[in-house]
Amino acid sequence: MTVRTGKERLVFLMVILLDKDLKMITTLKSDVRQSILGLLVENGGLKMDEYAKILGMSYKIVHYHLKTLKEAGAVDVKETSFRQVHG
Repeated sequence: MTVRTGKERLVFLMVILLDKDLKMITTLKSDVRQSILGLLVENGGLKMDEYAKILGMSYKIVHYHLKTLKEAGAVDVKETSFRQVHG
């Protein structure tokens, strides 16, 4: 294990934060993902097929984009007894 000085720790933490920010920025560059987030703000959590219907896209495409948003930390998936809600 390497012991870092205060300055080294700060640089290390900045790199981690920049990496997370870059991932989020890259994720949000997609028009589809921006549309999904807009629907989320307007409607709250929706089922994946509801996003697909509103956006006029296939379930698979919406699933891909929601998965990407989830991995970036932009959305969360909440499971209820009846459905998965993305919000």
